Parts: sequence; C-alpha cells; structure tokens
Amino acid sequence: YRTRDISAITHEKCACGRTLVKMLRPKGRSDDMLKIRGVNVFPSQIESVLIGTEQIGANYQLVVRREGFSDTLEVRVELVDASLLESYGEIERLQKKIMHNLQTTLGIQCKVSLLEPKTLERFVGKAHRVVDLRNEKKVTFRKRGRRKRPLRSRMPCCIELSRHPEHRGDGERG
Repeated sequence: YRTRDISAITHEKCACGRTLVKMLRPKGRSDDMLKIRGVNVFPSQIESVLIGTEQIGANYQLVVRREGFSDTLEVRVELVDASLLESYGEIERLQKKIMHNLQTTLGIQCKVSLLEPKTLERFVGKAHRVVDLRNEKKVTFRKRGRRKRPLRSRMPCCIELSRHPEHRGDGERG
C-alpha cells in the first residue's frame, strides 16, 4: 500500500527477545494531504478555489486546529485592496462566497479569515502554507485534590502468551 507516510523500519531485538522487523511510528507525510473530520483535503484544492475568486491575493495560509475531539480548518487569505476593509457588507459577502465555494469543493465547512494585504509571511522557494496546531499541548490547570497516577500502556511491545491466564503451557486456566 502507498500510504505516503514517512517512517522507518528497525531490526532491533524486542525487550521480550523477539527479532521481528518493526515499523517505527510515522513521522509525517510525503504529500501535503490533510485529514480533517474524515475528509482528505489537499492544499491544491483550496488553491484552485481561491485563484478563481476576485478581490483576494495569491497568498494564503491554512491553519489546522483540534477543538474538542474534531479538527477545524481556518483559511487565511489576503485581500488585494485594503479599501475593501472599510465596507463591512462587502467583506461579509466575500467571506460567505469563499466559504460556500470551499464547502462545495472540499465537502467540509471551514472558517475564512480575510486579512490586510501583505500580512502573511512571504517565502523564498517552496511556501509553507500549512500550520498544523493539532499536536500542540494546551496549558491546563488541575483542580486541587488527589494526584492521578500516570496511565500505563495497555499493550506491551509484544504479548507474552505464557503470562496470560488462559494460555498457560500447563493446561490449567486462571
């Protein structure tokens, strides 16, 4: 299967003594595909919608966040002319038009932020348009009370059947 995930294979011996080949955790992707609420989204799809829209520039940025248990997508777009910012009705109309075009193309709703011209960072070479904030740790404060124990891993690296009560070698059960 060609999943486009970037990973590595290790031949190291497991702590239990097994010598199977193992795949390390994926580090990223070789393409720019994002998975948002179960939908595969490519930045090129978003770019095709934005290029066909008047009054906005060619520079844009995609911000992916995790809110609750679902992912959200924000599309930040620069306006061509700053005078458009003076008319709230025009801004709202343009924003709704872009949101509608993105929803029909992608199949998901996303937030659209219209920015002043030359607000977004310019890049030399390949532009880094995707900002993925899903894995950032939130700073939370615990309530006072009993300290919780850290969670242990539910599954060891290899399962030793001899330790499981149903699979003892002597034929006895639990």
